Amino acid sequence: MNASNITPEYQFTLNLTLPTSISSIKSQSKKTKPYVKTHISNQSNDLRRKLNNWIDGTYNPTHFLTLQLPNNLRRANKMNSITHLRRIMLEFERALLGRHWNKKHLPFICFEEKCILQGWHFHILLNQREFTTQQLQNAIISVNDKFKLSSYCLDLLPISFNDTQNVEEYSEKQITIKELGQFDSDRVILSHDLFYLPYKSLSH
Repeated sequence: MNASNITPEYQFTLNLTLPTSISSIKSQSKKTKPYVKTHISNQSNDLRRKLNNWIDGTYNPTHFLTLQLPNNLRRANKMNSITHLRRIMLEFERALLGRHWNKKHLPFICFEEKCILQGWHFHILLNQREFTTQQLQNAIISVNDKFKLSSYCLDLLPISFNDTQNVEEYSEKQITIKELGQFDSDRVILSHDLFYLPYKSLSH
């Protein structure tokens, strides 16, 4: 999988650089002077606001899906976890859209998070388009049946108007803001990249 998961157009807009390892960022931050840290903090708030605005404009999320791997897969490394993510979300799209799902793909943006107990898990923002919440839930039931997943593995919640900002801020909390208006996008996965699909305009 390509390490850089943000679209080229958006990279140009926000002046992004290729992802940097978390350990590298931490080592750099120890050498950063206090007044520079304050400047980065101010840029961080501005950049996160721009990112949230971009998510709103591009994905207009109506639902928040949390994907946790089952207990026997929680020790998987990052790349293997993403492989499981791809298989699960591909089956979700097939269950929802049918055999030719890739021709009418339901776009989403995914944020990776790693916890000590849960391992890698994923927060997914998507727009339901013409589908009802019950249809989305039915697709999840189909995925659970196919992969023999417990009900806790896929948790879908509708997003109310007042919840949108809080959900987006919670999702992108893993993103590390750097100097010069740049951020580490290594934990952001766009569905087009996950499925190796060509980029087209996202219609809702």
